[in-house]
Amino acid sequence: MKRTLGAALAVLSGAAVALGAGQAAAMNLSIDDATIDELGDLSLDISEIFLPQRSEVGYIGSARALATFVCVDHRGQPLGGPRGQRLAIIAVDDELFARADFDGNVRTTLTLRLQDHIPEIDCPGGSYAQLARVQYTNILVQRPGAFTTGRDVSRHFIPTVRVRIDRGR
Repeated sequence: MKRTLGAALAVLSGAAVALGAGQAAAMNLSIDDATIDELGDLSLDISEIFLPQRSEVGYIGSARALATFVCVDHRGQPLGGPRGQRLAIIAVDDELFARADFDGNVRTTLTLRLQDHIPEIDCPGGSYAQLARVQYTNILVQRPGAFTTGRDVSRHFIPTVRVRIDRGR
């Protein structure tokens, strides 16, 4: 019984040390900034410290995009009503390899391209879909042994359809 209890405590102690090391590794990896460019792609500025000098590290980034598309006419004017707006939930991901510097630090940008994952958007005849808004959630950057999450970000691209009120003029 005493030997079994000692072995169990040793296993739990080892698991706690491993968990602590994993948490420490996760604290060294961070998303410093998240921005959305004019095409709707998400750029994640990531950094990591305390890596072996000049080591190569592979990062995988992923996020969920809630994209709103507006059907616009040939002049770029949004169509009104429910027929002129489409929503899409799009999973985006990509990977990047980076090399740590001589101090064991990595600073790089990982871009998740929305344009590579846009589904076919069906708009009424003579109109086409244009990205009006995108919101990224569930932002995650990971590598073996470490991960970090980012805050939600969003961007509006074209003004919403406004109703013109004629005041009798």
